[in-house]
Amino acid sequence: MKITRKRSKIRIIMLSVFVFLLAAAGIAYALARSDPNPPLAAAEHADGIAVRMMQAAVTGEPVCLTEEEVGFLLSRSLTRDKRIQGVRLSINDDQTVNVYVPVLYKQMPLGISAVVAPGLDSASKQITAAVQSVRIGRLPVPPGWFLSRVKKEAPDRFQVQGNTVRMQSSLLSGLSLSNGNILHLSGLSVSDDGFLVNITADMDTLKNYLERFLKRAR
Repeated sequence: MKITRKRSKIRIIMLSVFVFLLAAAGIAYALARSDPNPPLAAAEHADGIAVRMMQAAVTGEPVCLTEEEVGFLLSRSLTRDKRIQGVRLSINDDQTVNVYVPVLYKQMPLGISAVVAPGLDSASKQITAAVQSVRIGRLPVPPGWFLSRVKKEAPDRFQVQGNTVRMQSSLLSGLSLSNGNILHLSGLSVSDDGFLVNITADMDTLKNYLERFLKRAR
């Protein structure tokens, strides 16, 4: 009799745990599918950004790009992967950056939000983003767990080292000037006003590009 009661209690406990786990999984799924972020705004034109970057290359002074401009450049580069729908950035008071990336994962739309500390590894010419927190929809997830999965799915130009994501020269690849190795990213920092970007250029190549451009414009 006692053995039967014990077995019944064990079954009830196991059933309760199973129901709890099932409910937790359902809540987690609902939070992950619930995206609190507004849709991405329409993309802007790159010509004005390119002109300012050329001026920065000539003067040696950094150009200050807005959150929208950097988001646009990153979107132009990253949306070559059809799973990535775009990028939106916003700068926090401590100069970290909120990153929002809507993606299609196995044909399921998800909104990925992260807080990162961006920088530039001048030796490797890679943009770096130290990931501090991640949400899928409304669901907070450990950055390490999330990045371990990104590492398996990410395109070749992405590298994941610990909690840091590295991107090979992705900021300028949204501009036609970068395709001919005319402009090169040499510095990246965050200020209250926006992103301070240092640009270098092969001046002879830049001169030839501008001459060809002016001839076509006549």
